[in-house]
Amino acid sequence: MKENKSGRIAWTAIFMVVATVCAKLLGMLRDVLLANGYGTTMSAVAFDTASRLPILIFDFVIGGVITASFIPVFNELLVKKGKDDALKFANLYVNVILVITLAISALGVLLASPLVTFLAPDISVETHALAVTLTRLMFPMIIFTGLAFSFVGILQSFGKFLLPAVISLVSNLIMVLYFLTLDSRFGIW
Repeated sequence: MKENKSGRIAWTAIFMVVATVCAKLLGMLRDVLLANGYGTTMSAVAFDTASRLPILIFDFVIGGVITASFIPVFNELLVKKGKDDALKFANLYVNVILVITLAISALGVLLASPLVTFLAPDISVETHALAVTLTRLMFPMIIFTGLAFSFVGILQSFGKFLLPAVISLVSNLIMVLYFLTLDSRFGIW
């Protein structure tokens, strides 16, 4: 029995390494496809600006909070008070994250123009307009990012590492497939 568990742990670790390496390779391919398709054009600058804004604000406001506070508290409750209390805390926490990310997303959509100006003050008017539109489309992703960060923390606290290891693999795969199949039809949108 002990040998079987060790073998399963070894295969899980190997899968996680392979998934991580594949995710990094797909991320590099995504960047190559973006650079190949758009170079340093207005669309590339607008996309880069628009995609950095939500992540920058998420990392500044919430990203560290989840890692620094939620996971340790959840794990402590899990050990000291049990699964039910830990899950009640997680439910409350996820709801708070949802409300905060909804508010940030709404503010990001409303304040897209000044945020783009702040992040990229020297871009042309046309690039600014495209970046603002793309920013408004991308800002709601922080809602899903906040929820994903929270659920990954919960899964990892329960010793489930496979799904968290695959998340960036799937994300990068979707982007690569988009560039290979739909980019010629929809462009930077």
